Amino acid sequence: MDRLGRSLRRSPRFFRLLVALRLIRVLDRPALRRYAKRHGRIWPLPAPPTDVDEEPLRGPIRPALPAGEGLNVSEPYPWSLDPGFVCELRDVSLLGHKPIVATADGRYVLDSLAPTRSNHVKLEDTFRRLTARHGLAALRSGFTGAHRVPPGARHIPHACLLTDGLQHSYYHWVLEQLTKLRAVDEYRRHTGETPTLVLPYARTRWMLELIDLVGYGDAETFHWSGPRNGRVDRLVLPSYPVPTPASCGWLRERVLGDEEAAPEERRERILIARGDGYDWWRRAVVNQDELEAALEPLGFRSYRLAEMSVLEQARLFDRAEAIVGVHGAGFTNMVFSRGAAVLELFGRQVRPHYFRLAHVVGLPYRYLLCEPVSAEEVAAHAPSHDADPVRGVDPGLRVDVTALTRALAEMGIGP
Repeated sequence: MDRLGRSLRRSPRFFRLLVALRLIRVLDRPALRRYAKRHGRIWPLPAPPTDVDEEPLRGPIRPALPAGEGLNVSEPYPWSLDPGFVCELRDVSLLGHKPIVATADGRYVLDSLAPTRSNHVKLEDTFRRLTARHGLAALRSGFTGAHRVPPGARHIPHACLLTDGLQHSYYHWVLEQLTKLRAVDEYRRHTGETPTLVLPYARTRWMLELIDLVGYGDAETFHWSGPRNGRVDRLVLPSYPVPTPASCGWLRERVLGDEEAAPEERRERILIARGDGYDWWRRAVVNQDELEAALEPLGFRSYRLAEMSVLEQARLFDRAEAIVGVHGAGFTNMVFSRGAAVLELFGRQVRPHYFRLAHVVGLPYRYLLCEPVSAEEVAAHAPSHDADPVRGVDPGLRVDVTALTRALAEMGIGP
C-alpha cells in the first residue's frame, strides 16, 4: 500500500480521474452553499456597488502581448467580483500540511484550497501528499463517505484557516488569506464570536503585524506546523477570496485608518528594488545602477521593501504618485495607493496579477517587456553572492531605460 501511495504521488491524472468519476466526492462553491444551508450556517458578504468592469479580470494581461516573443505567459484563473459568503461547518477534518477540509460525511471542500475555477491542481497536489504520507487510507472518507481522521489529529474547537496559498508569498497570503478576516467580521457581527486563527507553519513577522493592524491582534492563534491532521468542532469558512474593490478597500481602511495622505501629499515616486534574499537572482536587474540613474532626475527613489514594516510600506504607497518595479510581491502594496501610475517590468515571465489588481483598485497601469538575460550573466553582475542562481527559473533582465522613460512620459510622469 505504501509503495502504491508513493507511486500515486507522481500521478496527478489518477486523482483527476477519481474526481471526474465522482469516486472522490468534493464540494465546489455552489454545492458548498447548499451544504452549509442544510448542515451548518451561512451568511452572504456585503456587496457595495462598484463600477469596475469584470471583463479584464477574466483573461490575459492588456494590452495584448506581441506575437512571437518567446515569452512564458501565465494566465491564472479568472477573477470574479462575486462578494462571496462565510459559513460555519460542524465536525470537520483538516488534512495535510496545507490543510484541505473534509466534512463529516467525507466530502472535500474545494474552497478551503483555492477559488473553484483553479482548485483541481491544488486538490491533486493535496491528495498526492496525503497518499504519500498515509497511503490510500488517507482518502477513505472520500471513497466511502465515512468520517475518518488519521491518527495524531489535533483538536481545535472553533477555528478559521489562514493557511493556504503560497504561504511564503506576501501577495498570495495578504490578498487570499488575510482578507478572509473581512468575512470573519461578518461572522462576528452575526454571532458575537471570534474563532481561533490557524496560521501557516512558516508564519512571518509581517503576517503577525498585518493581523494586528486589521484588528485581530488579540485573537487566539494556532500554528499549523509540519504534515499533520486536525479535527474542528466548528469551522468558520469564507468562500475563497480574490481581490475585489470591497476587500481591497477593507484592507486599506483597516491598515491606514485615519492616516490616509491628502491628495497634495501624494508626490512619492517609488522604484521597488529587488532584495538580497535567498532568491536574489530571480528577476534581478543587471543594469540596476543605470536604471536608478535614469529615474533619479524624474524624482524616483529606490526602496527595499523587505527592510520596512508593513505599516511603513502602506504609508509609502499611500503617498505614491508613480510606482515602477520588476514583477514581484512589492506591487501588492498598490492596494494602499490612490491614483498612482503603475509601470511593471517583465523579463521572460509575464503574469497578469498586478494588471488585474491595478484594475480592481482603479490605478493606471502599463507594462514594459525587457531583455531577458541568462543566469550566468546575473551571477557575473553579483559576484558577492555565495549562492548560484538556479538555471532556467525566471533569472534576470536588462531594462531599456530609454523605453522606460518614454513609457513614463506617456503616463504623465516626467521631470
